[in-house]
Amino acid sequence: MADKYLHQQLIPAAATETVLYTVPAANTGIIKSLRVTNADNNPADISVKQVDTTAGLSSTVFYTKSRPWPQMLRLMSLEESRVY
Repeated sequence: MADKYLHQQLIPAAATETVLYTVPAANTGIIKSLRVTNADNNPADISVKQVDTTAGLSSTVFYTKSRPWPQMLRLMSLEESRVY
């Protein structure tokens, strides 16, 4: 299978859980990097998670959970690649 690269940008509604990407069935996704920006003038709490629902099971991995995010903070990067 050929490699595909995805660049996704999203501005979610306030205090709303939002799906950034869903890997199609019979495919494998690798998260190489993730950038989170709080461009608001107020601090916010953020959570970033990956949910695996293969084979009818559901498991969740949090990259960060309810982390205080200061105003105008621009970058969060993952320390390792995650395969899902």
